[in-house]
Amino acid sequence: MIDQRTHLTATNLLIFFALTVPLARSQPTIASAPGNASPFEQKIAPLLARHCLECHTTTNREGGLDLSQKESALSGGESGLAIAPRNLDQSLLWEHVSSDSMPKDRPPLSNDDKSLLKAWINAGAPWTLDTIDPFAYSSPNRAGYDWWSLQPVQKPARPSVQMKSWPLGDIDYFVLAKLESAGLKPAAPADRRTLIRRLYFDLIGLPPDPAAVERFVADQSPDAYENLVSELLDSPHYGERWARHWLDVVRFGESQGFERNRIRENAWRYRDWVIQSLNRDLPYDEFVRQQIAGDVLYPDDLDALIATGYHVCGTWDQVAHLEGSSVMKSAARQEHMEDLVATLSQAFMGLTVNCARCHDHKFDPISQVDYFNTVALLGGVTQQQDERRDIKASRDRKRQSDLEKELADLTSKIDLFQANARKRFSADKATEKPGAGVSPISKPIDGLLAIIDVPSSESAKLKNLIEPGMTLEFVAGNRTPFQTSEPPKELIKAIQSSGQFSIETWISPSKANQSGPARIVTLSKDSGQRNFTLGQDGDRFDFRLRTTKTDGNGLPSLATPSVVKTNKLHVVVTFDSGGVLRIFVDAKQVAEKKYDGDLSSWDSGFQLAIGNELTGDRPWEGQLHRLAFYSKALDANQVDHNYKHPSGGFDSIESWEKILSSLSPTVQQRFAAATNRVAMIRSELDQLRFEGVAHVVAPQQPPVYHVLARGDINKPGEVAFPKGLAAIARSTGLKDDFELSADAPETSRRKSLALWLSDPKHPLTSRVMVNRVWHYHFGKGIVDTPSDFGYAGGLPSHPELLDHLAATFIESRWSLKSLHRMIVTSATYRQSSQVTHEKAMSIDSDNRLLWRFNARQLEGEAVRDAALAVSGALNRSIGGPSYRDMQVKLNQNHEFTDPTNEFSPATCRRTIYRLWARSGAHPLLQSLDCPDPSVMMPNRPGTITPLQALSLMNNVFMEKCAESFAARVAEQTSNGSAEASITLAYQLAIARQPTERESTLAASFIQTHGMRVGLKQLCLVLLNTNEFIFIN
Repeated sequence: MIDQRTHLTATNLLIFFALTVPLARSQPTIASAPGNASPFEQKIAPLLARHCLECHTTTNREGGLDLSQKESALSGGESGLAIAPRNLDQSLLWEHVSSDSMPKDRPPLSNDDKSLLKAWINAGAPWTLDTIDPFAYSSPNRAGYDWWSLQPVQKPARPSVQMKSWPLGDIDYFVLAKLESAGLKPAAPADRRTLIRRLYFDLIGLPPDPAAVERFVADQSPDAYENLVSELLDSPHYGERWARHWLDVVRFGESQGFERNRIRENAWRYRDWVIQSLNRDLPYDEFVRQQIAGDVLYPDDLDALIATGYHVCGTWDQVAHLEGSSVMKSAARQEHMEDLVATLSQAFMGLTVNCARCHDHKFDPISQVDYFNTVALLGGVTQQQDERRDIKASRDRKRQSDLEKELADLTSKIDLFQANARKRFSADKATEKPGAGVSPISKPIDGLLAIIDVPSSESAKLKNLIEPGMTLEFVAGNRTPFQTSEPPKELIKAIQSSGQFSIETWISPSKANQSGPARIVTLSKDSGQRNFTLGQDGDRFDFRLRTTKTDGNGLPSLATPSVVKTNKLHVVVTFDSGGVLRIFVDAKQVAEKKYDGDLSSWDSGFQLAIGNELTGDRPWEGQLHRLAFYSKALDANQVDHNYKHPSGGFDSIESWEKILSSLSPTVQQRFAAATNRVAMIRSELDQLRFEGVAHVVAPQQPPVYHVLARGDINKPGEVAFPKGLAAIARSTGLKDDFELSADAPETSRRKSLALWLSDPKHPLTSRVMVNRVWHYHFGKGIVDTPSDFGYAGGLPSHPELLDHLAATFIESRWSLKSLHRMIVTSATYRQSSQVTHEKAMSIDSDNRLLWRFNARQLEGEAVRDAALAVSGALNRSIGGPSYRDMQVKLNQNHEFTDPTNEFSPATCRRTIYRLWARSGAHPLLQSLDCPDPSVMMPNRPGTITPLQALSLMNNVFMEKCAESFAARVAEQTSNGSAEASITLAYQLAIARQPTERESTLAASFIQTHGMRVGLKQLCLVLLNTNEFIFIN
């Protein structure tokens, strides 16, 4: 595997230079090589490279001997002639090799190699290369250009197998062929409860709820499994799960590290970019390009700029860079450049280029020149002192002014047109016979504040609103479909004054089960701050309410049972003076909850939005037809009356669609063109007006870099040029020379690097990423060193499968979701983790051949997230600034962190949203092997220690989770029986019902300690079981 070249034996070679060099008949001979390569290039040069050039090259002349060039090799070294053509007795090289004293401290040459060398010297030692490249050939001690991972990716043919009924896809043929060659068979499929739990944790990092488990177990349709995979890949939680893996690889942290360890307040934007990119299945080659040079490739794309936060998410020594002496600053810069090179080469290529900083790489074909060429590519990456950079789209002030004037003119004309159309329509209706249309209710219900008939594509007045000038605006693009033109302050004031409210809606959901939480109507600022929100989460309605006793996000929320349908629904939410919140669906009360606190904490600056958050990141799929607000809590009779009389307690309002449809086709077309133009203007203005702050790359024009002798900043040598790795060019033909001068513009450097790395011909980019994905699905990669595909790394257990995956990945346009789907729908992935074959254990105890699924421990973040999920305390809000479970203290210009035990909706978010400060480890997470973000962690250690058990049992966080878990079980167990509570607790925690023995023991425990104490302790025990913290 190391040397894939064709070898010829010495005994069957023709005489080299046979016409001019007579040889003894009994001696082996050197033959002419096929093609253009000489026998020297075919046989002798590789032999010398593998066994001699490690110690005898131009840069490393041990004994004064350089065997890489003809002249120096024939000149000999300090001990005399190494090679005497046609004279073995005078050739010290032959003397040492034949006596096995050389290579020093290495295995001796084989008899065939000795014969080749002997024949070559006897033939006159013909030398047909100017220089033997020491990196050209792999040897038992190091990799060369012919190393397996540097070869072009080629899609191998699917192997034949005997057990033809087992494979479900291409992956299975490669795995099964290996198993059969070892005399092994795959394990039986896992049961459906195991599979759904495995899929949930693998794809979204959260446990399935009991209802989802039972639905999947009961669904015996042939596409049930594939549908579940699709549902999870479409979940917004998928990005959260897989972003955590990537952030490990690139050592993402939200503080500088070193002495100052300053918090980076805006580093979270890069984390959110990774999550969003994975959720929308951004092609991986584009994922690479945007992180390397998004600001250069797409200067007007704010997301691409945020992506460059990759470059500045590692450690940074502020003291050395800004406050040290000139020597210290230079040294610090070189240290930082090594970190950048290490992260780049290991994350994207699986090579340790950083190991060539002081000398040529000891194991891989990477020279010190390669290292400094890479430094030259990244030499303009710097960080500003304030650790921030304002994000501003390139503003065209005149363009912005022109657009704003055009928008004002258009909206004014549209408003006037609509007003006149409504008047004409009303006048026409007045001439209709009595009884036509909807009869108006003469006296509205007390407390009616506002009513909105929601249009589909234009602004509309809010009827009866106590702020007459307020409009509901249509917003095009990917933001909120409708929102008020300004905060409805008087509406908020009226509700606060009464201390109660009702929100009445007529809606038509597009999906009976939509991934959520999606926003139907919200009075909010962003995805983390609101006065209230009515939304859809799965097949349930969800209502978040802010009081003086909840957090700013209105959590915990009140959720209905599974009541969402795709027909027209009447949904009413009421909040009375006693603090009771109720939800009615089609006049039936379906949910109720008592709240502490009042509405005085409502923010009068929040805006009303329909169909999404104001930020545009919670889109609801459906139509809201009518919305009304009351300053009182409607009682059940009033709700029932409005349900049976859709005109409700207010005058009938005709929808704009109906009015528009009464107009001529030409008028309708003109109106549509005007509203479309408004949408386009608003979309463009959104980009021109955007301002924010993020921690992103702050490029500067770099100096000319030099190769530093032994890495010493005081010993600059030859000039380094911004180039790719020579080994890639030699192995694949992918050009490494970007034709950039030593003083080339910074933008050209990173752009060239980004395009080179993402080129489909690059042999490592695709191989390394598919191996990472495989690693996280199976617990071990096909190459078990995910960031080292060089000599010191592992060899692939299934090399043909790795190349098949890499080639398919490229063919799928670098779609990670397609790769996930291919893996998790395979029979290999669906195997049981049970050990049923003793023979397999004796042959392959590490399961490298994949004769079963690898049971593995959840990462610390997943354990914490799962504990929150089953306890019902998990705040599932996505994105935004990081939460802090610590206090950040400043002491003599140094920042320190002290963990806290706060257990609130703000801190009960998924752990990926935790502020990842360096040296700010959480005790529980640290005990569960969560790494310090100062270093790359492509392969987390999976330890099992007494400290973990003690932390899971005694940590304050786990205690609070158990308490919340028990409260959830008690709330959802209507009859309050111990048996029902025990069953539900098991279903929530480990996706199965308890065995008879488990039920008996748990019931006895609860009977002994009482329901309140006993149930809480049972829940804590379940959170400590192996079944809870392992994926089987």
